[in-house]
Amino acid sequence: MVTYGFEERRLGKVWARVLAFNDASTRVLEKAGFEHEGTLPDQAFARGERVDVERYGVLASEW
Repeated sequence: MVTYGFEERRLGKVWARVLAFNDASTRVLEKAGFEHEGTLPDQAFARGERVDVERYGVLASEW
């Protein structure tokens, strides 16, 4: 999907958001080459409470 975004849609960057407690998704993004860009505190509501959201991104030039 990321390759499609860069090659067919000519995007300059692809980014993703992950709930802070979702370690499996974090590992998937990191293995795919995404880098952690920042933490958005209390940005989502999950499991009955406010949770942080982690943002990951990758540039076309780094893909």
